[in-house]
Amino acid sequence: MNKIVTLFLLATQFAISASAQAGRDTLIHLPAYTDLMLSAPVKVNPDTVFYHIATRTYAENLEELFCYYEERVLNLSPEELKQEIERMKQAALRYRSDKPEVEAEYLAAYSEETDPVAAMQSVLSHAEARGDLYMTLRAREFIIVRAYRMQYFYVLFPHILKQLADLEKVSPQDFPDKQYCYHHIGKIYLDFGDYDRAIPLFRKALLNNPAWRTFYDQGNLRARYSLGGYFASVNELDSAECYFRSILESSDSVKFRPIYNAQAVIQLGHIAVRRRQYDEALRLYREAIPVVTAYKNDLLTVDMLIGTGNASLGKGDLKQTKAIIDSVHILLDHFPSTGQDRHLTAFYPLLSKYYAHTGNEPAASAYLDSTLAVNKRIENQYSVMLLLRAEQEDFLARQQQKEQQIRLRERTIIAVSGIMLLLAITLSIIIYLYRKRQIAYRELVRKNLQWADADMPREVGTPDEIRDETPATEPVETDKKEADSGKTATPSAMDTVLMTEIRRRMITDKIYTNPALTEDCLARELGISIAYVSAAVNRCEQRHFNAYINEFRVKEAIHLLSQQASAGKSVDEIADMAGFNDRQSFYRVFKKTTGLSPTDFRKNMGKKDTLHVR
Repeated sequence: MNKIVTLFLLATQFAISASAQAGRDTLIHLPAYTDLMLSAPVKVNPDTVFYHIATRTYAENLEELFCYYEERVLNLSPEELKQEIERMKQAALRYRSDKPEVEAEYLAAYSEETDPVAAMQSVLSHAEARGDLYMTLRAREFIIVRAYRMQYFYVLFPHILKQLADLEKVSPQDFPDKQYCYHHIGKIYLDFGDYDRAIPLFRKALLNNPAWRTFYDQGNLRARYSLGGYFASVNELDSAECYFRSILESSDSVKFRPIYNAQAVIQLGHIAVRRRQYDEALRLYREAIPVVTAYKNDLLTVDMLIGTGNASLGKGDLKQTKAIIDSVHILLDHFPSTGQDRHLTAFYPLLSKYYAHTGNEPAASAYLDSTLAVNKRIENQYSVMLLLRAEQEDFLARQQQKEQQIRLRERTIIAVSGIMLLLAITLSIIIYLYRKRQIAYRELVRKNLQWADADMPREVGTPDEIRDETPATEPVETDKKEADSGKTATPSAMDTVLMTEIRRRMITDKIYTNPALTEDCLARELGISIAYVSAAVNRCEQRHFNAYINEFRVKEAIHLLSQQASAGKSVDEIADMAGFNDRQSFYRVFKKTTGLSPTDFRKNMGKKDTLHVR
């Protein structure tokens, strides 16, 4: 840095040789801001940072996060960065919070060297999917900054439009980076010559030292500097001076504050040169020397030296002007070629004017042509047409996305409509079959009620329309041996007399309601042999005794189920009152005889069109 120090001393010599009338108070108070520029690197405890990431909001943790990235992350080696990311992920498990995991993903993309924009795109996609607005804004701001530096303009502008929309959703208290984001986007628009968008964004960033401003938030000072630069470019020097002086009057205590003061003073010197106030300009450049010397910034040095050269040339001091020109040449040789154009736009005019003063017209003309060429190169690089094309492509992409969404919505509506129609048809069929079944059940209940009302047992058929749905009603079981043999015995006179007595006892005495009733019990009550009872039932009823008894019991159950007085009784109680031994045999015999279960029979008895027993 010996060359730079030499140039500073040379610039100091030029400044001191300025007119004695430049004796006003200094505009930069360097001692008051020393700690804001050249302090030793801050030591950051990563474990504390991880704990605060897990337990605090983004706004509460912002100061510490800035310090962590500025003072620690940027100084880590690639291997140390991998270890740092792993430690952050472990902190997520330790503190049972997903926020350190999310920050670890951001840190990995932030430190990506190959393609940081693509890496941060993944972080952005995940944040948008989670609905994490603050990480969405952070990730997109990183993409905007890097894409601008790398001149990925077609990536840049779609993100800018989305960022501006999302910034309206947050307050500066919740997202203190808001003013900085406005400034940076405004600076991009300014470089592209879109002043109508740039200026309002700069003004949104103007906010002097609010309570939520962090030590690393220089958005307010940068916005003032950019506004001053814009008004100087359109030759509104009073407005430009006002904004540059407002930097010096700002109460912002932020990192590198003296640098912003020095930049403002140098720009005030440029304004003085344009006003032909050369001594005032040299005095202002002299004010910036301590800060520029301490910071050792080549950009500031070149800017200040070119201004000093213009002031010296304005005073007619060609010797000092030539010395400054040689110094600038030396500094620019150390600049990368991509970083020279901005300074060449000011340096070439100085060279052209110098050679014009010395009578070297060919050199003056050549440097004038070089000035036009550099301006044209910058114009092509930051063309408004590029901006318009990027926005047009973004508009077309959004339109295509909307059309795809519309088509998807239409297909979804068609699919849902088809499903709804199918469901409606299916439901209609189910309702139709259900109602048909219910009608058939009610008809079956009606026939069973009529059958149960008869004094003598007889067969009850099942309606044709539900034969496939319910077991066919059959007569009570016949004697299997006689049925199998095909023989039908003719009742004797004794059988007829005996059967008349049995029927009387069944109808009048309801002996079937006794669950313990058997052929043997009935034979003893009648005082005859069990063989006579069995023969009379088989020959007169063509069925065995149990089937004959169960028919009466089913009829009794039907009467009980249809009576309002029995509405509160359970099916098991009905079975016991009708003479059945158990629930299982009751359900089996009742369903086989009537075609309905006792429960379905009672349910259909509740219908308003059911015929009740008389």
